[in-house]
Amino acid sequence: MGIVALIIDEMFGEKIFNLVKDHHAWIIKSEKNSGALEKLVKMDWFLSYDPHNYDVLGPGFSTFNKGDSLDIYDLFSNIIFEILDHHDGYITTKWTEIKVFGLELNDQVIEILHDNDIVVFIEENDHFICFPSEEL
Repeated sequence: MGIVALIIDEMFGEKIFNLVKDHHAWIIKSEKNSGALEKLVKMDWFLSYDPHNYDVLGPGFSTFNKGDSLDIYDLFSNIIFEILDHHDGYITTKWTEIKVFGLELNDQVIEILHDNDIVVFIEENDHFICFPSEEL
């Protein structure tokens, strides 16, 4: 299944361990998140992961910087665009869900999702999930 996790929470930390086992995660760089990722890459299960069998939707992570000039919504817009471009299904399996942590699903976020042709989303306890529009 093509599930991607997007972590915009700079205090997410070691909660990333369980997400990365099952999904590819895009994680905002911060002191706490970087410390957790340093531990993650030393874990036995991560070390046994075969880089020659790489799947862009498989276990693993990408990091991104917040940047000084971006507000959280500009950052979200930019990263969603990158995720959609990277996990578009052209070369590999297309994404089927994007789980977003660290951002409230409000009108501004919904507008950004709509601008990227994402019209299906649901709220969970600590995150929201986006689905491709063609899944309707």
